[in-house]
Amino acid sequence: MAEVGIKDVARYAGVSMATVSRVLNDSPRVGASTNERVRHAVKVLGYQPNYLARSMRTRSTHVLGLLIRNISNPNFASIAQAAEIAAIERGYNLILCNSYSDPARERNYIELLLRRRVDGILAFVADDSTSTIGAAVQRNVALVLAESQVPQVDADAIETDGEGGVCEAVRHLIYLGHTRIGLLAADQRITPSRQRLAGYRRALAEVGISYDVALVRFCDQEGHAVERELAYLGALRPPVTAVMATSNRLTNRSLEYFRTKEVRLPEELSFVGFDDSLTTRLYDPPVTVVTRDREALGRKGVEMLLERIEGRAPQGYRRIVLPAKLEVRASTAPVSVLKE
Repeated sequence: MAEVGIKDVARYAGVSMATVSRVLNDSPRVGASTNERVRHAVKVLGYQPNYLARSMRTRSTHVLGLLIRNISNPNFASIAQAAEIAAIERGYNLILCNSYSDPARERNYIELLLRRRVDGILAFVADDSTSTIGAAVQRNVALVLAESQVPQVDADAIETDGEGGVCEAVRHLIYLGHTRIGLLAADQRITPSRQRLAGYRRALAEVGISYDVALVRFCDQEGHAVERELAYLGALRPPVTAVMATSNRLTNRSLEYFRTKEVRLPEELSFVGFDDSLTTRLYDPPVTVVTRDREALGRKGVEMLLERIEGRAPQGYRRIVLPAKLEVRASTAPVSVLKE
């Protein structure tokens, strides 16, 4: 069966090809009855616009790329949904690329997005030090780095204040009398993990508590690493009286461990998590957490990207930092309540 073209639509509707083009581009210069007739012809004939040809004429595909680290992480699912809604509302489609935090997979996706001639990319890179996302800038593709700082890549950036959020959480624990505070830290290849560790160190330094490398445990967020590191912290002498997890996955795995081992919070250990969820709210007791607006990351990231694409962005590159705050609940308590 021959491919239906714009000429066929024009013939069926009894109008010119220029009129069909105006209808397909939502021009206000076409009357209601003509518009309806053309759209009926498009539907009957099954016409599909040639977006590649159109993009070559207009130099715009109205397609954006969203590069994320792991869609199975509820945080990224929320971010992706908000980004997609923001793009669709502005007449853009979104291609979702899931790197699984694998730099090689990320490189393949970057090449794919560039071949597809996307207008812009919102990127949560897998590894700040090895990312090839700079190829987008070299090809004059608009770029917003989300919670990523890639060396020698100049681009707009958006992130949440993870350093400030963790710093506030550790200050809270210090105020409660805790000085032996364990930290479960995630992959240091990415910006947010390094920033959260910096927040921990800053809070300790503010009150003159020495940074103890034995209390900071770097965890793979999969498998049994969290259980192993929590067991390690629990065996230290003098004892750790509080622990903070610096990601939602580290938080959830910690809570699984506490439930399995029947660790009572906060009677035996004060605990602070990162990122609020149904789990942290319904856990017994409800968990003190650092919260942030994950949807705002996706929504605002797309808005920044479109401002750059459409020539509405200010001169120079912007860095927007969204707030993170501490939500104090019942999983933290003064050292004096700890069971001997």
